[in-house]
Amino acid sequence: MKHLESNNILTDVQYGFRSKRSCEAQLFLAVDDFARAVDNKVQVDVAILDFAKAFDKVAHARLAHKLNFYGIRGELLQWLQSFLTNRTQKVIIDGRQSSPCSVTSGVPQGSVLVPVLFLIYINDIVTNIHSQLRLFADDCLVYRPIYSPEDHKILQSDLDTLSSWADIWQMEFNVSKCCIMQISTPHSAMKPPKFTSHPESTTVQLGQTAIFSCHAIGYDVEYKWIIEKRMFPSTASGMDTNTLTIIDVKSSDATTYSCTINNDKGNTLITSHPATLTVTGQPKVTVDPSSERVKIASSVKFTTTVRGVGKFTYQWRRNGVEIDEETRKSLTIKNVATNDQGDYDCVVCNEYDDKVASNKANLVVYSLPKVTVDPSSNRVEIGGTVKFTATVSGVGENFSYQWRHNNSDIEGGTGIHLTINDVTKNDQGNYDCVVCNEYEDKVTSNKANLVVYSLPKVTVGPSSNRVEIGGTVKFTATVSDVVEKFRYQWRQNNVEIDRATSSTYTIKKVKERHQGDYDCIVCNEYEEKVASNKANLVVYIQHDFGNRLSRPGSSQSSKSPTVNPGNTSPQDTGCINVVFASRSSQGSRTPLIDPKVDNPSEGTDFAPPKSPPRNPGKAPVITMDEYNPHQGTGGGNQDPGNQESSFFKRHFKIWMVAIGSGMLLLLVVLITVILATQLSS
Repeated sequence: MKHLESNNILTDVQYGFRSKRSCEAQLFLAVDDFARAVDNKVQVDVAILDFAKAFDKVAHARLAHKLNFYGIRGELLQWLQSFLTNRTQKVIIDGRQSSPCSVTSGVPQGSVLVPVLFLIYINDIVTNIHSQLRLFADDCLVYRPIYSPEDHKILQSDLDTLSSWADIWQMEFNVSKCCIMQISTPHSAMKPPKFTSHPESTTVQLGQTAIFSCHAIGYDVEYKWIIEKRMFPSTASGMDTNTLTIIDVKSSDATTYSCTINNDKGNTLITSHPATLTVTGQPKVTVDPSSERVKIASSVKFTTTVRGVGKFTYQWRRNGVEIDEETRKSLTIKNVATNDQGDYDCVVCNEYDDKVASNKANLVVYSLPKVTVDPSSNRVEIGGTVKFTATVSGVGENFSYQWRHNNSDIEGGTGIHLTINDVTKNDQGNYDCVVCNEYEDKVTSNKANLVVYSLPKVTVGPSSNRVEIGGTVKFTATVSDVVEKFRYQWRQNNVEIDRATSSTYTIKKVKERHQGDYDCIVCNEYEEKVASNKANLVVYIQHDFGNRLSRPGSSQSSKSPTVNPGNTSPQDTGCINVVFASRSSQGSRTPLIDPKVDNPSEGTDFAPPKSPPRNPGKAPVITMDEYNPHQGTGGGNQDPGNQESSFFKRHFKIWMVAIGSGMLLLLVVLITVILATQLSS
């Protein structure tokens, strides 16, 4: 209790269970208030309230909340909670008892602590009460002197507030013990009302608001405003209250106003002192200029409407500075420029030099977003990176960006730049950027085309080949085609071949000149080229030496070898293939033995060499020094570039050797015959 008293926690209107306070002291105060009102011929309305089962209605949880609010915390609060909670009760009738029931409300009576807890619980009952309140423990007295109907309303509002408080804190008023009482004398009830204040004259500017007010005392006072020789203005309100309000005053509202009072007892009307309304001629702006937002180089117009007495002059201003020669009701700006942006208002002046300024109207000058640099078309290899950029200009705006791919918004593409990494074929198409300012004005850039390509790649190149003179050979180059179409150009020994522009190249009736290296240049539509591997073409001729070369025990051993004119196989005729070496510096070609020909049949007088050539990588050359019909040809080691013999020259040498040998043999025979003849003679 010391804590509550020293900190002034308990309300001052509570007199129950408190030191130096008693029920008599409270009663004396209430009676004194009543007596003063009666002496002043004023009625007092009193509400006497009583709580039903007040101590038993105290909710334990809500009481703990209030104790904590008033600073009772810690172990003391826990002790009080322990004192109140964990209680049960049961009913016993004729020796039979009910089940125990938990007790969640009520403070146990019979203890000194109980009244203090109750005072704390109802301590905030005085909150938002405007009438006089007196408390003695659970007894409550509410009263108010009644000077006007407004006092009745205030008292009723206070009773409603008390009822709401009881509902919130689970308390209940005992309606049967509550009552309403009026304290007055016959004279105070019959006495006519009386003005305590009269309306006062006032002066207002045209268009402003005029207020007249008065106040009277008495019971159920009725007010009625009157106007001299005319009807009330349509903008007037409160004609039946103690306050008359006239809004948007006009010059015609300037007159005299009075108020009459009476009560419901039928006493004579009492009229207040007259109050005069004076309306000055100061102009009033009824329509202010409106803020505008216009495109650069367009026109804008500001207009103001003024009401008042007399003639008016106008002066338009921009940012507080007068604009030359702009002295009309409206201001028109043509061909708006960026320096026209700012705040505009109009100063209106009457003939008495009364001035009024309109509200400021803000002019925003802008330009539509303009794409000054459009994104550029581009082409990029699959897996590469591409970047598009849109440069925008505008006046006084913040721009937002939305990139699109084939007219569909790109998620996350909201910057000045659009970067695409690891480009795929699906990224190919048209790209543009929609630029928008803060006023939702939009402009779209030109479209930029993205071409996704792959460099030509020869997946299967042409293969080297060997073919007999007069035969046919075909070269093929296979190219990977992802998104491109390619052109082809075949070459022989790095020289372009006329009209060889497809993926295959075929040579019919192969000749000596067709021998060499072949490759294919593949080019896409952007002139990017790649060359295939080189394929070597070897051209050869078949020679038949089998019928011309001597065999052991054969009568044909002395015959000279001849070229096989037909296609007899080497096994049957002992033929050998001869190929042509590349052209030498002198431009001649030399027939070479084809190293890929199979060996002739066993037992023939002519066989190819069984050991590899002594000059790897070059075809063996047939020479007379190495030719031996019984042992085959030796592996020639001459450079094909220095071989000048042709097929016909080689046979000519063979015949010349045979003829020389025959003539030498004939000469030996003749010499032998001559010597034999001489010896015999």
